[in-house]
Order: sequence, then structure tokens, then C-alpha cells
Amino acid sequence: MRVNTLNSIQILSSIYGLGLGCAVWSKEELIKWCDLVIETNDIPPYEIIEASLMSNANIYDIEAKLFELRGSSEEVLEVNLLLSIISQKVRLKQLSYVEANKCIARLLLQTGLNWEAEYCNLYGFDDSFDLVNDGFFLLNDIIDGFIEELSYFDKYLNEFKLIYFNAVQREWN
Repeated sequence: MRVNTLNSIQILSSIYGLGLGCAVWSKEELIKWCDLVIETNDIPPYEIIEASLMSNANIYDIEAKLFELRGSSEEVLEVNLLLSIISQKVRLKQLSYVEANKCIARLLLQTGLNWEAEYCNLYGFDDSFDLVNDGFFLLNDIIDGFIEELSYFDKYLNEFKLIYFNAVQREWN
């Protein structure tokens, strides 16, 4: 396994772990990714093999296993890459606005980035969606603002795709 491949797998392990923890991916999708890493690499990391075999484990144990592989953490980059995926999933209607908002709120709380300037507005939409239910805002206004704020992270999607390809020699879809 090339060093670049291992580094890519480490970054993706963190992204998939974070994504599992905030419900961007299901346990089955994560295990499918682990299986792909195993299939496409001569010597896959042991942590990936273990995570692949954890279909009956709770998500926190799987997430912890993936974080064992985490190299020198670039948490902000990983969060930005994951936000670009969430944005893509919203555009493709794979996540609703409300689901995406909940994923983002969990992600930013989990990483402690919820009060950082770059993420504060995006995190604030969690309250805004709640206030729509109470009749304080119009849903379309909140959705428009949410999409505008989330689209800032679209610029990271190509970087994610490159890392993904480097790790498994396949295009991400």
C-alpha cells in the first residue's frame, strides 16, 4: 500500500466515522465502504477489517474503531469534506433539509466547531428550523439561507473525490 493510499484511508476513516456518528451514512453503508477498502488494497489496515466485521456492534463502537486509524488529525478539513458530502446529498435529494440540518448540528457539536466563525451561521439553522415549527419563520426562507450557507462547502467535494479515488481506486458516487 502506498503512503498516499494509507493517508487517504486514514482521512476517509475519520470522515466515515464522523458521518456515521451524525447519521450521514448508515452502518450498512459504512461497512460496504470498509469492504471496498479491503477489496481494493493488498494490505488493508487492520482497523478497517475489524470495522467491516462489526455489523452487530453499535455505531459508537464502530466509530471508535475507525478513529483508531486516524492519523495526524486534520479535523477542520475532515469536517469541511463531510459538509461538502452533505451538501451533495441534499442536492441529490438523498437527505432532506431537516435531516441534513440535524446531521450538521450533531457533527459540529461532536467536533466542537459549532461556535467557530466559519460554522456558526450553519449551526444556527438548527434553531431556525425549530422556529419554523413555532410559526416564527417561513420554511422557504430558512431553506434558502441554509442552502446558501451550506453551498460554501461545495468547493471541498472534488478534494473528497480525489482522496476517495486514491484510497479505493474507484470514483465516489
